[in-house]
Amino acid sequence: MQLHQLRYAVTIAEEGSFTQAAEKLLIAQPSLSVQIKKLEQELGVRLFERHGRRAVPTSVGELFLARATHILAQVTELRDQMRKARDVHLGKVALGVLPSVGTGLLPGVLRSYRQAHPRIEITTVEQDLDASAEFQRRVYRGELDLAVVRASGNLPSLTAELLLAEPIGVLFPPGHALGEQNSASLNDLVEEEFVALRSGGGLRTLMNEMCDRAGFSPNVAVETGQLSMLWRMVNVGMGVAVVPRLAAGDLDCWVALRDPFARRELRVIWRSSEPLSPSARAFREVLFAHAAQWSNQFPPLPTR
Repeated sequence: MQLHQLRYAVTIAEEGSFTQAAEKLLIAQPSLSVQIKKLEQELGVRLFERHGRRAVPTSVGELFLARATHILAQVTELRDQMRKARDVHLGKVALGVLPSVGTGLLPGVLRSYRQAHPRIEITTVEQDLDASAEFQRRVYRGELDLAVVRASGNLPSLTAELLLAEPIGVLFPPGHALGEQNSASLNDLVEEEFVALRSGGGLRTLMNEMCDRAGFSPNVAVETGQLSMLWRMVNVGMGVAVVPRLAAGDLDCWVALRDPFARRELRVIWRSSEPLSPSARAFREVLFAHAAQWSNQFPPLPTR
């Protein structure tokens, strides 16, 4: 018994005619009749009765057709599952990330994803200046599958899902008195000199917003375009820096701010007009799993 024989029998039943079934199957009617005759001989039963040009299943034929239809459906489902599995293992993923996400969260995500899907080609785009708006445009145009952004925007063709809400804190130079405390307040920093990322970037905008809400403008002593330089300058005592936890790297001198608005929400965006590819969907799952693990590493934020 062959799968194509099952398909032939089911098609005859659906079309009600050997002639019409042969046309639909794109085979010659004599060949179709031969295959059904072989199947009936193998089974030892008659599957169809001819009434003029019509083919009517026998009672045994109806039982056979019910099972054959179920088997063919399972075969189709299995084929689809294998095709999806193939696509996951052979696809591509293009991802846009903020520098702090690329530094603090992405390495672990990439390691886990590559272990599970070693043949996937992954492209990452890291951007800080106007990153959220630019990533939204690139996802909307289909240039990126996914992007991690600070603001979700209002493009109707994008879906945005909260990835994590992280605390914002202060990087203090070694030996700074406030660096030994469990928490700090923005009001504690009014007289401090600041090390900051260049204007226009997301982290600089975030720092300015935090200080503005606390009622002062930060005294920026030095600017840089790189997170690694910011860490080094704080470490040599050139000032303090206000950054989210992801942007603090592995430094021990980061102290959480207890101001109630000192939070940053990050979201993952993708096009809602069409489904994600299997490889991109698998990457999204790994990304959210790592974000949940990362969030659970830290105790609840301090309060006043």
